[in-house]
Amino acid sequence: MNWYLLVLNVVLVNIILSGDNALAISLAADRLPPTMRKRAIVLGSILAIVLLIGFTALGTFIIQIPVLKSAAGALLMWIALRLATERLHKPRDDSRETRSAVPNRLWKAIGTIAVADLCMELDNAMAMLGAAHGRLSVLLAGFLCTIPFLILGSQVIAKVFDKLPWIVFPAAGYIAWIAGNMIADDAVYAHLSWNPMLQRWLPLFCMLVFACIIAISAWRGRRSKRRFQAALQKSHPLDRLAK
Repeated sequence: MNWYLLVLNVVLVNIILSGDNALAISLAADRLPPTMRKRAIVLGSILAIVLLIGFTALGTFIIQIPVLKSAAGALLMWIALRLATERLHKPRDDSRETRSAVPNRLWKAIGTIAVADLCMELDNAMAMLGAAHGRLSVLLAGFLCTIPFLILGSQVIAKVFDKLPWIVFPAAGYIAWIAGNMIADDAVYAHLSWNPMLQRWLPLFCMLVFACIIAISAWRGRRSKRRFQAALQKSHPLDRLAK
């Protein structure tokens, strides 16, 4: 196949597969101020491409390491839960942010993006290798062309999160579903007789666990808030008499 057609093939496949990465990057950068959010999205997108190049260069060897995808899926599940619970208990309030806290949040977001990219690019690497027919120059050209699309997609999703904050929770639930898929696809389970059932039900189970943990966390948060308000009212009897 012509070199340029191969590059186009890699770009198209990578754009399709990078939707999950754009979602994870947007979730991690969601609570940052707009200027720092752009910086986190750009750095996260470049990091995603670099990791994809590294995994693709290693070929099938790293994909076949037992328990690797299970560990990556467990990490991804933890990231989904952490991002959702942070949004649940700490809604964005930029006006009360200190100057020293914002840079810390930036590096925290970049660290989350790095771990999410590390997990999610395991699945994308083999598809890229097949699309490029094993030619490294095609892969590099295709990856470089994909960076602007990944950055643009992440920024569009981040704007959606701004306008519709509740979408963060189903988006994080989708990341949990991806985590279940990764665990079920691990090579260590390939020869088990119940592998088809595992691949069918484990992603749904991960989404159910995610939903239960978020629901319990929301309930405990509301209960703590009510208790705090009740204690506050009891500690100010003079205020009640004045009313």
